[in-house]
Amino acid sequence: MLFTNSHSGLLVGILESNKSMQQSRALSLDALRGLSIIGMVLSGSITFAGSLPAWMYHAQVPPPEHRFVPTLPGITWVDLVFPFFLFSMGAAIPLAFQHRALPETWREYLAHGRTILKRGLLLAFFAIFTQHCKVFAYSTNEQAWMPHCVGLLGYALLFLTFTRFPKTLVKSAQWENILPASGIALSAGLMIFLQYPQHPSFGMSWNPQRSDIILLVLSNVAVFGTLLWLLTRTNTLLRMGLLGFYLALRLSQNEAAFIGSWQHWFWFATPAAWLFKVYFLQYLFIALVGTVAGELIVKAMQEQHKVAIHDETAIHDETPKALSNLALRVIIPFLFIPVNLVGLFTRELWWNFAANLALIGLGYWLFTTKNAFSPAEKLHKNLWNWGVYWLLLGLAFEVFEGGIKKDKSTLSYYFLTNGLALFLLITLHVITEECKLWRGFQVILTSIIECGQNPMIAYVTGGMLLLPLLGLTGLLPWYNEAFSGAWLGFLRGVLFTGLVVVITQLFTRRRIFWRT
Repeated sequence: MLFTNSHSGLLVGILESNKSMQQSRALSLDALRGLSIIGMVLSGSITFAGSLPAWMYHAQVPPPEHRFVPTLPGITWVDLVFPFFLFSMGAAIPLAFQHRALPETWREYLAHGRTILKRGLLLAFFAIFTQHCKVFAYSTNEQAWMPHCVGLLGYALLFLTFTRFPKTLVKSAQWENILPASGIALSAGLMIFLQYPQHPSFGMSWNPQRSDIILLVLSNVAVFGTLLWLLTRTNTLLRMGLLGFYLALRLSQNEAAFIGSWQHWFWFATPAAWLFKVYFLQYLFIALVGTVAGELIVKAMQEQHKVAIHDETAIHDETPKALSNLALRVIIPFLFIPVNLVGLFTRELWWNFAANLALIGLGYWLFTTKNAFSPAEKLHKNLWNWGVYWLLLGLAFEVFEGGIKKDKSTLSYYFLTNGLALFLLITLHVITEECKLWRGFQVILTSIIECGQNPMIAYVTGGMLLLPLLGLTGLLPWYNEAFSGAWLGFLRGVLFTGLVVVITQLFTRRRIFWRT
């Protein structure tokens, strides 16, 4: 049972913890980000031994060998978590600036640019430091105490570097600068001090090329995505048009005449390959589409603020007809995800295309043929139209480059995951903003939202806190042995991810956040 006649206290508590929460945060976007980060943790912690189905792993790394097969087309749920996170990051950009003074002069643009670049460099530092301090990046001996101590120390230094402490704890503005600067200095000293005999390809000492590739891509996309949004915030068509130029470069790289051209120089030009690559900017195909969704959410929030928010009957119509409409708006957009995961993974492309057309027809009747009166209904209609466009564009590109793939990512992958993210955002918006939920479901939703509000902590807590604690207490060998096998190995990942969620929630509820 999904809908009930009364809200339970947990989600209401999130909304009321800050009186301006509904004007400053979009819980549906927090939920999308939370689902993404939880999916990342789960996909990295389930067993890679045994005989779990191939759709439980990246499509290009199938069991039992888990060797990378670049020619293998298809996607699984694991392949969706990264683009969904990129999409939510892009969507968060307009929300982050909705209460800030936007630049108008070139001096103001330069000042904003310096701030954006600083945050991007901090995220790149986060990518390098975490990779140096993860237990198995430092040593593969799970019974040695030193690697686990390094992980815990690194985790503590991350708090010093990235935590935005509440004003009640840090009352002096001077300390707000001293603490992160001290964290960076100590973290750099730790990396220089350590030796890495397990990874000779990068050398024995610290190396900036030893980094978390996911976080490094995010740092590149965050910088350029934010800058491009600021420059095109009043012209969405120009923003999408800029993607057209990048698409031309992306397609040109496969041409024989490309070598020696200015396009070739631009594609591979970089001041420091360990920090920035033009190749990483391909993920702007996802993040910039996310900014459009963010703008639509901001507009809906502003319109919602103008209506009579205290008229409960205007917000929640509990008639059977209204409840059935809510259920359809939850279910139909969500169905695109399993339909495309199954169809593209099994390569039943005709069946997949027909199923998508059927869902598009149902959604057209549900979202566009009826008059949209409320801000939420207008938002869903706009998100739906954008989602249909990107989904169909992704399907049209599907056979290009040998079928949809995450690695090496194809154009179909970028465009189709845009559509799926837009559809999932509709589902989450209906659930978080309009539905009255059964308490058990609301507990789960609250956990997802609070993880989405603190993604940096959620991302590294498993590898830099839980695993070191298991290692130092001597429980790690038992933990691995007790949950050996296929589905027990999956259960191990679920329990591990659950602990990460609980720990992240504890910090979120105490308003301790990591931010760049």
